[in-house]
Formats: sequence, C-alpha cells, structure tokens
Amino acid sequence: GAERVVELFAEVKDARLAPDAADVRVEETPEGYRIDVTARSLVKDLTVLADRVASDAVADDALITLPAGASWSFDVHTAERGVGEAFRVAPVLRTANDLSALARA
Repeated sequence: GAERVVELFAEVKDARLAPDAADVRVEETPEGYRIDVTARSLVKDLTVLADRVASDAVADDALITLPAGASWSFDVHTAERGVGEAFRVAPVLRTANDLSALARA
C-alpha cells in the first residue's frame, strides 16, 4: 500500500495539536484486544503502551500518524481479560499530541 509522510513545520511541543483528537473503541478478541482509533483531527505518533496494562501485553504496531477522518486498528496480544477500558486512555494510549498539550499547560 501507499505510505504517507506527515511533516510538521514546528517542533511537536509548539505544533498546537489537539490533545483529544481521536475516538477510540476497544473490543475483546480471542488473542486479547482490538483497539480501533479514528482521528477527528491530526493524531501524531499514536502508540499503545500495552505492557502498562498487563506484563504480557504486546501491541502489533506503534507510532502511527492519522490525518482527520483516518482510522487505524491495533491488535494487542495478552491473556489478561476484563481490562479493555485501560487501553482507551493515557498512560496507555499515547500520542505526540499529548506532548503538545503539556507544553501549552
């Protein structure tokens, strides 16, 4: 498939990225969890720090950048059950947008 490059013409901390720029849905699967993310505005370097939820948890991808309207799905492999909501928020679901918001605080 085609690859996309997003270049910010400012440091991330100065880019004024929206801190809550995505809608997130988590679904339990036989292997663990599927995390579906849809960007409402630019989401830079989206990452799931899965091992913060369960020590055996591993996400299948990281550092994904989504323009507004785009979606991405992560598969997290873990034996842990009943913890799906933890994958929806910080400090597990992280983006460079978080850094931008912290710099403005």
